[in-house]
Amino acid sequence: MKKFTLFIGMLCISIVALPQACPIVTNASFTSSADGSSLTVSYTGNGAKHIEYFIYCDGLEVASGCFDTHGDGTQSSAPVSCSGVLGWILVPGTGTCINGTTCGDTLRSPEGGPLPVVLGNFTVQRRSNNVSLNWQTQQEINLKSFEIQRATGSSSYITVGKVNAKGTTSNIENYSFTDNANSSKAVSFYRLKMVDLDGKISYTSIKSVKGSGALASFIVFPNPSFGHARITITDVSEPTDVRVLDNAGRLVKSITLTNNNTVELNSLQQGGYIIQITGKNSGETVVRKLTVIK
Repeated sequence: MKKFTLFIGMLCISIVALPQACPIVTNASFTSSADGSSLTVSYTGNGAKHIEYFIYCDGLEVASGCFDTHGDGTQSSAPVSCSGVLGWILVPGTGTCINGTTCGDTLRSPEGGPLPVVLGNFTVQRRSNNVSLNWQTQQEINLKSFEIQRATGSSSYITVGKVNAKGTTSNIENYSFTDNANSSKAVSFYRLKMVDLDGKISYTSIKSVKGSGALASFIVFPNPSFGHARITITDVSEPTDVRVLDNAGRLVKSITLTNNNTVELNSLQQGGYIIQITGKNSGETVVRKLTVIK
């Protein structure tokens, strides 16, 4: 009986002495100094281990690094500058920072951690009956896809397309989609539905685009003019013909705009003029009058 008891006791001692599979984080917090804020991590764990860290300011990554750990201890990162909310992610691992593998659970701060998606530019532009959407992400975390949604007038949003996301990346990624089925004469509204791998959903801001039959408005300045004036079209959404006629109906100037939105009128004689802009696709025409005085 005594031999059995001794065997059990030795077994218990040997189990306790086994090295932990992962370092255990007991505390993580930021400490402030004149140089900025440093992430201080306290941990326990036998043997050579490591903890990789990522620091975020208002959801954007601002620093990263790794602590090699040996037993129990506390280590701090280099200071970072952040005027917003700080957050962190800790990834424990076996081995060293250079030669090791991750293990255990990834730890996140309760606030200030990485945003699932950091969206950059998001633009919508009409090209005749097609509408081109372009957007950019500066960061993605567990992002599955983008669903392109469209609404017209008082109608509800419908999904007109889908683009797969990169998943998890801190690189700048560019995306595009063309809605080839938008011939609406009314204004169309677009938004992106962002779907995470865990099923969570978020939406971008809403962008609008003119209908296929809507001709851009324009202004002529100065009017009256002393012989020099400028025609400015507020939104060239299709190839647009600009024609300037005098009161006798004679053509004074003609030009087609595709990318530019201004036309200069120089050395005009005294009198009245008619300015016409016509959309090549829609065929609609808008007319303005210009008076030149001396």
